[in-house]
Amino acid sequence: MSRGNAQTWSGAIRVALLATVLAALCTTDPARAPASADQFTVLDPTPQLLNGTTAARRADILDRLQALGVDSLRIQVQWRFLAPHSGSEEKPPGLDATDPGEYTLENFEILDSIVRGASQRGIEPLLVPTGPIPDWASTSGRGPLFDPDPDDYEDFVEALGHRYDGTCLPPRCEPAATGEPLPRVEQWSVYNEPNLKTFLRPQRSADGKTVSGRNYRRLFLAAQRGLATSDHGRDLLLIGETAPSRGSSSTPPLKFLRQVFCLTPDYEPLRECTPIEADGWSHHPYNPHIPPWEEPKLTRRSIISIGSIDRLVDALRRVHRAGGTARRLPVFVTEYGIESYPQEDPGVSPQRQAEFLGAAEFLLYRNPWIESFAQYLLDDDRNPGQLLSFQTGLRFANGFPKPSYDAFPLTLVARQKRSGGVRIWGHVRPGDGPQQVEIRFRDGDDGAGRELATVQTDGDGYFAFSTRFRPGREWQAICELAAGAELQGPFVRSYRFD
Repeated sequence: MSRGNAQTWSGAIRVALLATVLAALCTTDPARAPASADQFTVLDPTPQLLNGTTAARRADILDRLQALGVDSLRIQVQWRFLAPHSGSEEKPPGLDATDPGEYTLENFEILDSIVRGASQRGIEPLLVPTGPIPDWASTSGRGPLFDPDPDDYEDFVEALGHRYDGTCLPPRCEPAATGEPLPRVEQWSVYNEPNLKTFLRPQRSADGKTVSGRNYRRLFLAAQRGLATSDHGRDLLLIGETAPSRGSSSTPPLKFLRQVFCLTPDYEPLRECTPIEADGWSHHPYNPHIPPWEEPKLTRRSIISIGSIDRLVDALRRVHRAGGTARRLPVFVTEYGIESYPQEDPGVSPQRQAEFLGAAEFLLYRNPWIESFAQYLLDDDRNPGQLLSFQTGLRFANGFPKPSYDAFPLTLVARQKRSGGVRIWGHVRPGDGPQQVEIRFRDGDDGAGRELATVQTDGDGYFAFSTRFRPGREWQAICELAAGAELQGPFVRSYRFD
C-alpha cells in the first residue's frame, strides 16, 4: 500500500510478466487480509536529516525513502534547538511562544525543507515534539531533561501547529510574505521515549515512587490542546512513544502506561481521570538480544518487544475497559530496528538483519491491532562505540548498502511450517495496486538460482503461498514495477516460528 514512484535498483533483472504457472511442488493463495491490511511504513532518519546535512544530502535521503516505499517520515523535533535563548534560566520577556516567528528560524529552515521535501514525494511527515527542553521551561530549574512545564510545552506544540497548518509563508508566517506556503502536517506523536530517564526526568520522586507516567500525561494533554488551538484537532495523534524496557533505572513500559491512564497494576481506576482521546499508542519494540519472534526471557519479562507485543495489545484493551481511553487504542510501531555488524554485541550479520526485519514486519502485519511497521535509520550512526549509537541502518555509515537495503522495498519471509513445508510471505512497498513478483530459489552456492513461481500481490502489495522445504534452500523475490523500476531482494533463508 506504499506510495511514491520507485527508482531503478542496480543489479535487478527483468520480471516475467506471464500468468502464474506453478509446478506441483508449489501452491499459492492470496495473502490473508487482517484488520491491519492498510498497515503503513514509518522510517526515522532524524540524525542524518537534521545534523549538519546539506540541502543536496537531505534531498538524496528523501529520494531514497521514496524509492523504498516509505509512507511516513518520523522526525523528532527537539524543543531546545528551536526555542529562543534556550540556555537562559529566565523565559525571554514578552516572548509569544505560540508564534513560530519567534523561534530560531535557521533551525526551522532545515525542518521546513524536510517537511516540504517529504510532502512533495508523497511521504507524510510524522512530527514528534520532544526534549531536550529550554532551561527556562523546566519548572524545577534542573536542566534540559527535568520537569518540562506543560504550559510552555503546549505553546511550543501550538507554534509547530501554526507553522505546519498549510498557510504559513516562511520565514515568519507573516501575511505580507510571498511564496508557497509550507505543507500541512497531519501526523503527530508526543515526546520520544518518556519512560526513559535519558529523555525525561524525573522518572521517580524523592521517595522512590514512579512519577514519569503522571508527568507525561500532563504533557500529552498539553500537546493535544496546542494542536487543537492551531487547527490540528482532527489530525492523527499518538500517545506513548515508549521504549521497550526500563533500561537500567527508568520505568517499564506497561507500568508507565498504567500510570498515564491512572490505573492500578490490576487495571482498576486509581483516581478519577478523564478518558484519553488519541488515535493509538506508539511503541518501539526493540529487543536486540533475540530474534523478533522470541519472547523475552523470564528475567526480562518487563520488555515489550515484537515477541511480547501482544501484552501491550492486551493492556490497551484492559485500559479501555477500565475507562482510561475513549476507545480501544491500536498500537503504532514508530521506531524499530535490528543491530548488525560492525555492532558485534548484540549485532547480527547483515544477511540475518534483512531476514529478521522481514520476520518482524510479518509478525506485526498479521496482528490486526498493529497499525504500522517502522525502521530506525537509513544509515548507521558513525560512532558505534558511543552511547545511543545505533547500527540499525539499512546501509553502513559510509552509505554502502546492506542486504536489508534491497530487502526493504521487497520484503520476503520464508517460514518453516510444522507440517514440513515453507510458507512464503512478502510485501512490495513502492508502487500502487497489484504487482507481479518472481520468486526464485537456490540450494547452496547456486548463483542466481532457478525460478519457482510468478505470483501477484493483492492491492496493498502483499502475497503469500506455500512450497516445499529443503535444508539449506534460500529464496529471492524480484519485481518490476509498472513505471519500469526494478526491485531485487537478497536471497533469504527459512526460519521456524509461529
